[in-house]
Amino acid sequence: MILMPFTTKEAKKAYAKEYYKLHRKDILQKSKEYRLTNPEKGKEWREKNKDHLLEYHKNYHRVWHKKERALLWAQALEFFGPCVCCGENRMEFLAIDHINGGGNKNVKAGHERLGWNRLIDFRKMGWPEELKNTYRILCHNCNHAQGSYGYCPHKNGLVLHVKGERF
Repeated sequence: MILMPFTTKEAKKAYAKEYYKLHRKDILQKSKEYRLTNPEKGKEWREKNKDHLLEYHKNYHRVWHKKERALLWAQALEFFGPCVCCGENRMEFLAIDHINGGGNKNVKAGHERLGWNRLIDFRKMGWPEELKNTYRILCHNCNHAQGSYGYCPHKNGLVLHVKGERF
């Protein structure tokens, strides 16, 4: 690569990006060596920039979690399909359900994790087919009705009365 003056910020940014790609190992190694030999400098800098770092990490993790959750639910929908009862497929409305019940007992006993952490475990396992014998996707409405009443109005065609009203 030839060093030359940059006419625009974009050109300088593109060059820096390319340079980093080519020299990534060396840059990371030198950075690690510097951090190990000058720990007080890092501590000083972190103390001086505490507010900025807290805000940065808060925003970074919020964005990362949002993207990661969307990706996991997309993979889960591809694997399990939408709500088996009503066909809902928007991740905000979905839940992982144990087909034969007992999920709460498993979580309390420490055998399973809750929510999207369970999806992380499924992904680590490589989405094995036997999961379909134990779990399914239900929307929160169907899941609640199934857990509270033992059936879902979508499936049985029943309409439940609204509390305080009679039909």
